[in-house]
Amino acid sequence: MRLLPEVQFCKPWKADEAQVDHSAQEVDTDDPLLLVFARLGWTTRATASLVCKGWHKKMQQPRLTALNLNACQKVSHAEVSRIASHHAHLQRLELYWNVNVRNETLFAVAGCSELKHLNLSGCSHITDDGLKVLASCCTMLTTLDLTRCLKVTDAGYEATARHCTRLVELRMYACNIITDRTLIALGSKLHMLRVVDICGANSVTDVVEAVFIAL
Repeated sequence: MRLLPEVQFCKPWKADEAQVDHSAQEVDTDDPLLLVFARLGWTTRATASLVCKGWHKKMQQPRLTALNLNACQKVSHAEVSRIASHHAHLQRLELYWNVNVRNETLFAVAGCSELKHLNLSGCSHITDDGLKVLASCCTMLTTLDLTRCLKVTDAGYEATARHCTRLVELRMYACNIITDRTLIALGSKLHMLRVVDICGANSVTDVVEAVFIAL
């Protein structure tokens, strides 16, 4: 069975999740049951998976590895959590400008241990608590965007540096409460880091020079 590697949802979320969505996922298969499942809404899929063991096993196919929910403002944090919980093999998740994302969302996303790319830009409600759990579980992350996550402090970034040692790109644009503590943690733990965005970090001092020379 051959699957498309990525699914993108950048349209208003349907109120009736039970209706057929022909654009949700394209599946190349001769199995009529899989063809039906691929066109069901998330809520309907979850219900169908409880019918029997055979259907539950079918629901594990196809595996969603990438999902783009950027600017989908009508998608609740609870729905994002359900999607993440159902697709534990996600490797790429885009949640840019989704103001509904909360710490509880990150607790669910933390179950996606294969995650490599995560965009949380503009998710202004998340705090250190959510980021700490996420970082401790998603240790394969290579790209993390926390632009305008204004409630995340040095403690959250220190936890990220401690656990996500494969990070190559970390964006903290407009996160003006971070201090030298964050930079020291990045410099001492993230030896693969190649892209760092701290534009607007007005509490950072000359320690930035020593840290970036070390990288």
